[in-house]
Amino acid sequence: MGTSLKRTVALSLVLLLISSMPAVLVRESVVGDFSQAGTSLLDDDLADFEIEIIDHTENVTVGDEVEIEYRVENLGGESDIQSIDLYVDGEKEKSVYEQVLLNPGDSLHGTVEWHALVEEGEYEIRLESEDHKDSLNISVDVREEAYFSVDLLEPREGDGFLRGSEIVVEYEIFNHGGAEEEQNITLQVEGEEKCVETVTLEGREKHTGEFTLELKDEGEHELSVSSDDDQQEVKIGVTEDPRVYSWILLVVVAAVGIIALLGVYKKKR
Repeated sequence: MGTSLKRTVALSLVLLLISSMPAVLVRESVVGDFSQAGTSLLDDDLADFEIEIIDHTENVTVGDEVEIEYRVENLGGESDIQSIDLYVDGEKEKSVYEQVLLNPGDSLHGTVEWHALVEEGEYEIRLESEDHKDSLNISVDVREEAYFSVDLLEPREGDGFLRGSEIVVEYEIFNHGGAEEEQNITLQVEGEEKCVETVTLEGREKHTGEFTLELKDEGEHELSVSSDDDQQEVKIGVTEDPRVYSWILLVVVAAVGIIALLGVYKKKR
């Protein structure tokens, strides 16, 4: 093939390539738009748990129980199971629902309580699903009268103890109000009163104390510490000391051994 012919063929290929490029670009653009549209359609099919705060308690003072009314609706096209959580000033306060199932178009209404054991001031209250959140600000005013809140420090939920051992129940009392007052602090086990201490606190004063008791029964036990205003509970487990079973087993083995030796001795006689 001559040089001029090679040049002609090469030039023709280049021109053909250039002329086909707009079509390729158009095709890629169309495919890209279609892909985005397909993603959008797919997103519309997913679950979407929308939360709306409907109402809440007005005129809140320190120590009040605040009720927050809400609605959750699945606006998406699929069923889903999600958690609904309550946040106060960005910190998770509690789970409203660990897991709630909503089918497309389903909704639920409910109320959640927030115990305003906080300093006076303004707080952001937020309800949040995995898809959506709604919030409001609540003003908490100074409390003039006394209010003794209880914080159970020890033991913790689920702690285990040996039967017969001493259990130290440590607690903290705080007077959120502005007035001095005397209140009884009571320890109960399964609803039965075990110990009582009388505490006098001035406004904004704190007191830490402890009770000591011995639990003689195995199993799960509910302990509670309460003031006249507040109460906290904890469940603990009490088990038998394994060393007791070891001693029993040792005594049984020794007794069997002695009986066997006596039998051998009688046969020899």
